[in-house]
Amino acid sequence: MGFLDSLKGNTTGAKAYRTHISAMQLRKAGKYAESEAKLDEAIRLYGEAYAAGYRKTAALQGYALLLMRRGEFERAREIMLECSKDKSMSADDRFSLRIDFSICQWKMGKLDKAIETIQNAARAKKNGSVYTTLGMFLVEKARETGEFEEALAFNDEAMEYDDEDAGVLDNVGQLFMVMSEKYRADGDAEKASEYHEKALDALKKANELKPDQISSAYYLAKLLHEDGDDARARELLDHVLKIPFSFMMQISRDEAEALRKAVG
Repeated sequence: MGFLDSLKGNTTGAKAYRTHISAMQLRKAGKYAESEAKLDEAIRLYGEAYAAGYRKTAALQGYALLLMRRGEFERAREIMLECSKDKSMSADDRFSLRIDFSICQWKMGKLDKAIETIQNAARAKKNGSVYTTLGMFLVEKARETGEFEEALAFNDEAMEYDDEDAGVLDNVGQLFMVMSEKYRADGDAEKASEYHEKALDALKKANELKPDQISSAYYLAKLLHEDGDDARARELLDHVLKIPFSFMMQISRDEAEALRKAVG
């Protein structure tokens, strides 16, 4: 690959990274259509830069994230594995890469490997990303197994770390939902009701802190529907259905639309 190709790759890669940052700023501002258009442009530019030999690790990590947002998990995995070979990568960048890679593993159906990967990262440090991501994985594991102890212990620790983090509160609310459903199935109506109320409380707080967080709005709407408050459930779902969904999320647009149909 010649000098001109390399120069083109560097120029295009830098432009892709700037476009990606701009897209996320637009999303934070609630300009969703503009943000999605910018993200489409960014992923196109990343692809062109990669084909031209561009290999700056920070940009490749951004490329992998966008590939995951679009559901291209195998390709994202390949890019992240390539990034992991960069011996000059900073400790912070490697830490972030491990968290992103764990999400990719989870979405590819490898929940146990995802938990193992992020637990390895957490040995270096625990921050908000670890608490929200690993907390969510452990709730997913509790859904599968019906065993709550590990998820409870970790999410209690996460609440001690930051009890006003919308992601942590979302995880706690979902865990209490799972526990309520398990107690109901076991015939313990009193415990089921207790954890139903705890789930409502946590998810309401999460939604107040971050109304655009799709998972907490979805699960809160689900609980409100069970309680007969379909008017509020509709408000929540109508709001989040205006927001672009990502394949990295727990909830798909199809699931949210199905619940919206159920609430009338």
